[in-house]
Amino acid sequence: MPITVETKSRISKLKWALAIALAFALAACGSDPAPPIINPTPTPLATAAPIPGTSVATIPLATATPRTGNPRATPVPTLAPPFIPIPPARDLVTLAKRFRTGQDIGLAQFPVVTASDIGSVERFWLVDLAGPRIGQLNATLRLVTPHAAWYVGDGDSVLQTDLAAAAAVFEDVVFPQVTQAMLGFVPPPSATGPGARIAMLNTRLSGAAGYFASVDLYNAGVYDYTNSRPMLYLDAGAIRTRGSAFTSLVAHELQHLLHSYIDPTEGTWVNEGLSEAVSHLVVPGRRVTPPGGRSEISLTRWPDHTFSLGGYYATANLFFRYVNNRYQGLAKLIARPEDGIDGIEAFLDEVGRGEDFATLFQDWAVANLLGVGGQGVYTYGEGAGVNAVTPPRSISPGGTVEGVVVPFAADYVTLELPPGTPTLRFQGQATNAIIPTTPHSGSSCWWSNRGDSTHTRLSQEIDLGDVSQATLRFQAWYNLETPWDFLYVTASSDGGATWDILPGQHTIEDNPVGTSYGHGLTGQSDGPNDGPSDGWIQETMDLTPYAGARVLLAFEQVSDDAIHLDGACIDDIEISEIGFFDDAETDGLWEAEGFVRTDNVLPQTFGVRVILVGSDGAVAVRNVALDGANNGSIQLDIAGSGIRSATVIVSSLTRYTGQPATYTLTLDSGI
Repeated sequence: MPITVETKSRISKLKWALAIALAFALAACGSDPAPPIINPTPTPLATAAPIPGTSVATIPLATATPRTGNPRATPVPTLAPPFIPIPPARDLVTLAKRFRTGQDIGLAQFPVVTASDIGSVERFWLVDLAGPRIGQLNATLRLVTPHAAWYVGDGDSVLQTDLAAAAAVFEDVVFPQVTQAMLGFVPPPSATGPGARIAMLNTRLSGAAGYFASVDLYNAGVYDYTNSRPMLYLDAGAIRTRGSAFTSLVAHELQHLLHSYIDPTEGTWVNEGLSEAVSHLVVPGRRVTPPGGRSEISLTRWPDHTFSLGGYYATANLFFRYVNNRYQGLAKLIARPEDGIDGIEAFLDEVGRGEDFATLFQDWAVANLLGVGGQGVYTYGEGAGVNAVTPPRSISPGGTVEGVVVPFAADYVTLELPPGTPTLRFQGQATNAIIPTTPHSGSSCWWSNRGDSTHTRLSQEIDLGDVSQATLRFQAWYNLETPWDFLYVTASSDGGATWDILPGQHTIEDNPVGTSYGHGLTGQSDGPNDGPSDGWIQETMDLTPYAGARVLLAFEQVSDDAIHLDGACIDDIEISEIGFFDDAETDGLWEAEGFVRTDNVLPQTFGVRVILVGSDGAVAVRNVALDGANNGSIQLDIAGSGIRSATVIVSSLTRYTGQPATYTLTLDSGI
């Protein structure tokens, strides 16, 4: 599925707001848009929208200076506690130059579309997300509105009256409300031009009700299947049904498109959550139930199973609706160039309330428990339409409950409290793993890191000057999204001017959606059906073409816009002909750009809260203090207090992993 990158410079609200308002307008003048994210960001078929006082300066377009690249500075990776570096951003233009064209290729020159073009036929690339595979179709331009050019695929039956009604909803409702929510203002008409129009392709889609593909903002040299214009893809049935489902769908996908200009590197869970939250602002009233009984559904880590994403969409939807209510808007958060949890932490620092993401997450989990009965920071606000979580389990006096929870998910357990002062005891595992394996040998391996729209490298110069043949051997464990994310081994014999991608015994060339640059490792190292385990493989690659000289050798992992899995680990790297062997037990041999030499051990962090609701509806939230081994207890003095209900919420707050954590709750009988 799609990708993301880390960009660390900060742009003021005025600058980024103007950047997006002008991005479309400058396209009409033949300039480049800001580099976006990649790959389709779909809306599932089950629902149209998945469940998943600043003045603005006027800049005359005639004197606006076209941009030649991303106005933000190149991100500088920094160490994030305790030792995991922020993975560098993927640069599609540079990757295309290195592995496809050998030359610099700019971003797309958007076509100018006006009312005089109505009736013309164009050919578009289309993604079959159910495949996945790429195809083409012809479509006819049927309508032109101020911000959009409306196409209908050949063979698709869409009445002109339905198309006109849908276009009116987009222009009068969706576009102004989405831009207001994202930018804090609606771009004035003078900031757009005929070339700025979004192509709205209405046709039969497979695997989605709609999607946005950021690769459409690039030229064909960067991505073979680009349509070289800002586009939204809508299932023709959505036009015919219209109503709130269509409005939510278009609002959702428009957020993705605009976000690719504001922050082209944002992670999946944030981008999808914001699309859901923004579509709710445009079409309020849809009731959502938090998946509170599903402690395997993480807010921040999404699986690659598109058929099971409904709970993840609902979770992200609710989180950003909660953020919108608590902080009175989303524009400042959207403006942050940092991604994922880092972006939310930066936003919280900016608003200056002294909160961190872990606290925010736990407050939100409490709000999900209380539903319409929430109060203070534990509420979505009036009329939010959020059903309260029903805890799936309970614990009786003298009883024990064992649980498993993934990072940034919440497990809810009802406490059946006896009279007196019972004690709740918690015991959780002390450590966790980055990936579900152990190093192939010794205590460490080189982990590729993980993230959306990332490109990490592990490289060094190898001297093959005294040999006539050479073979690279290494052990690899990987769990990478197929066919979107790949691990490559690359070599350069001219100091990095040009690069080759090396074939191996386990690499594949299959490239159904155009995201691969050549022979790469993808999927799972222990096979597609067994699930990730200790499944290390030995990979072998021929270095003989580089014998007799010095060669740059690199391991490179490239991830697309959306959905990332565990990544890869490399161990026991060997070139026997020159006596080279690295078992990843020491530093200094390799230049690591995002890669991490790790023993695969992280400290596990839990958040444990007890929520007491009185007979008068008053809510008390108690934190359970944990020691360094994740043991803790709390005495609950409830004698005569009129407690109506008591619930414990257990959250895993461990970053940099997707692995679950286990815990045990014990409730003493009291006195």
